[in-house]
Amino acid sequence: MNEVLQVALAVIAVILSIGFIVFLAVGIAALFVLFKILKNVRHVTERLDETSQNVGELAKYMGRKVGPAAASAVVSVLLRQFKSGFKRKK
Repeated sequence: MNEVLQVALAVIAVILSIGFIVFLAVGIAALFVLFKILKNVRHVTERLDETSQNVGELAKYMGRKVGPAAASAVVSVLLRQFKSGFKRKK
C-alpha cells in the first residue's frame, strides 16, 4: 500500500509539473504578444501625435495664406452686390 501511495504521489507530481510548465509557457507567450501590441500602440500614438501637430501647422498656414484670399472674395461679392443695388436705384 505504501508503494502504491508513493507511485500515486509521483504521478500527481509529474502531472502538476507538466501543468505548471504549460502555464508558464502560455504566460510567457502571452506577455510577448502583449509587449508587441503595446509597442505597436505606442508607435501608433506617436504617429497620431505627429499627424495632429502637422494638421495644426497646416491650419495655421492656411489661416495666414487663405484668410486674405477669402476676405478679398467676400469683399468682392459685397462690392458686386452694392454696385448692382446702386445701379438699380438709378
